[in-house]
Amino acid sequence: MLEASIPFAITVLIILCGYLIKRIGLVKDADGKVLSRIVINFTLPCLILSKVETIKVSGETFLLIGLGLLSGVCLQIISAFVTKGKPTEFRGAYSLCLSGYNIGLLAYPIAEMLWGDAGLSYLIMFDLGNGIVLFGLNYVMASRYATSKIPSFKEIVKTLFRSVPFITYILVIILASFKVHYPQFISELLGTIASGNTVMSLLLLGITLTFAFSKKEMKVMLQILGVRYGFGLLAACAIMLLAPFPMVEKMALVMAVLLPISVSAVSYTIEYNFDVKLVSAVNNLSTLISLSVIWILIGIVFPLIGVTV
Repeated sequence: MLEASIPFAITVLIILCGYLIKRIGLVKDADGKVLSRIVINFTLPCLILSKVETIKVSGETFLLIGLGLLSGVCLQIISAFVTKGKPTEFRGAYSLCLSGYNIGLLAYPIAEMLWGDAGLSYLIMFDLGNGIVLFGLNYVMASRYATSKIPSFKEIVKTLFRSVPFITYILVIILASFKVHYPQFISELLGTIASGNTVMSLLLLGITLTFAFSKKEMKVMLQILGVRYGFGLLAACAIMLLAPFPMVEKMALVMAVLLPISVSAVSYTIEYNFDVKLVSAVNNLSTLISLSVIWILIGIVFPLIGVTV
């Protein structure tokens, strides 16, 4: 049990370091935005590309992609039902808070420490489906709630392919399908850059943490988080009991469905003039809740009941 908790303890300490260096003034929120662009558009894609040789494209691969997409669709449906009759601005913000996961910044570092390439490769496939949700479905719903119009297919595709991680996922699927092997220099270069992703991602989470919200916002936040984590726990139970996957794959998927909301939710909120303060607060609080819940399940409960990879 202690061994399983070490990656989570390391994660918390690095996030705390990021939060503290911001609090004492060594970095500012603006620095966090710069670091975010570096991580999302450079170190994270290099990490994904470095795992090409560990990914085996099969029917299971597309099942994982489908599960990533399905979870986002289910949460959008739940959001539409729960917020029926509410103002469209509220419905837009609510839907962005429910649907999609921040896999790259939190899950990849923990999965790599816990399970190495195996767990990471499963998350990469799930995250491709999740990427379609974040940059396709969520974009469509945000636009619909804000303007009562649905973007054209061309606009949706354009939005998807503005995401460097999404383009990287597509490239990885293609390279893995053809069983491409990098020259040693390329492999070592990608590995060297990717090795910095864990620390940079977790520091970024700490730098962007803020806890400024009112009691009125807290009520809405608790409802959103209750729905999100209620769905996540039900999905986790279904995965553990019903999914025909190896245990490491099941545990990676359990982690995935319990992750915090994506940073893209804040971007869409700003673009469509939804409640930025609410979405940002949910984003921050969900990071702490996800880390706690995943730690309890994977780092403590699973080892205690003998569930190991």
